[in-house]
Amino acid sequence: MEADDNGKKHPVINKEICLGCGVCARNCGPKAIEMQRRPVQVITPVNSTHRFVLQAIEKGTLQNLIFDNEAFANHRAMAAVFGTILKLPPMKQALASKQLKSIYLDKILSVNAKHKQEEMDRRIAERKAGATDQEETTV
Repeated sequence: MEADDNGKKHPVINKEICLGCGVCARNCGPKAIEMQRRPVQVITPVNSTHRFVLQAIEKGTLQNLIFDNEAFANHRAMAAVFGTILKLPPMKQALASKQLKSIYLDKILSVNAKHKQEEMDRRIAERKAGATDQEETTV
């Protein structure tokens, strides 16, 4: 969401990651986003599981995807522990993973780190592109 000059918020679609699934339209207020067919169909991730995992990592809710039954106390506890580990700095994540001796956790943390690095690289590239555009307009 971005605010305009009057402070009113408007949805902003990131076309690079938008799959056209309509989840955002269902979560926004009535008539905030209108779905339209694209002229070129977007290729979705390898499978639904891949898409769910990527979306959960992006939203910071991977622990809820893995431990999804909140009726069980052990699922709630594991989701809380896992969520806390994912929020730790990389060095502490590595220590936690080593203590748990979990290949699974190692893999999840490496995917999470890769996703964060890709996001940081994308933001840096956007800033550089914006700075270049600004320089061209001032010249």
